[in-house]
Amino acid sequence: MKKGYMAVGITLSFLVPLLAVNAASYLPLVYSQNETKPLPVLLIHGYKSGPGVWNHWLPELQEDGFKAKAVRFPINDPCGSSESHAQQLERIVQDFKTETGRDKINIVAHSKGGLDARVYLANNPSNDDVPKLIMIGTPNLGSPAATITQDYAFNALFFYPMMYPYLEEFYCFPALNDLVQG
Repeated sequence: MKKGYMAVGITLSFLVPLLAVNAASYLPLVYSQNETKPLPVLLIHGYKSGPGVWNHWLPELQEDGFKAKAVRFPINDPCGSSESHAQQLERIVQDFKTETGRDKINIVAHSKGGLDARVYLANNPSNDDVPKLIMIGTPNLGSPAATITQDYAFNALFFYPMMYPYLEEFYCFPALNDLVQG
């Protein structure tokens, strides 16, 4: 019997210090978390979409203590190029910071909105206004579906050039061009 207790005692004598060290190693993580209010969140929609796509998210984020706003790009909202949207984001981000009284915001972007935000951040490398960019379903390497769609649209334009205004609106150019592979 005493051997059994002794084995348990020896095992515990090794495990208890390990558990204490392991638990203590998490304390700096817990105590180093920022205790201030969460940063405001700017929500950017994707291809052929608009700010309404975030209608379900806005109240939930606000319930959780986040100031949140969905973006509406003033120029070519659902079909604008990433470059155009990135230029517009300069004003939108500044206005949102002023509106919320904060010097930094986070961005959550869906699909092509992630590309828009990436171009915005790449155009402003010294800008530290956006500590976090969260991309949901962003086709960073392009989308095979967009490539096929663009090919189809260009073939249709070759045979029916007078259809350009309709095809441009239907396929949402120039936004589609930003989504193709390569």
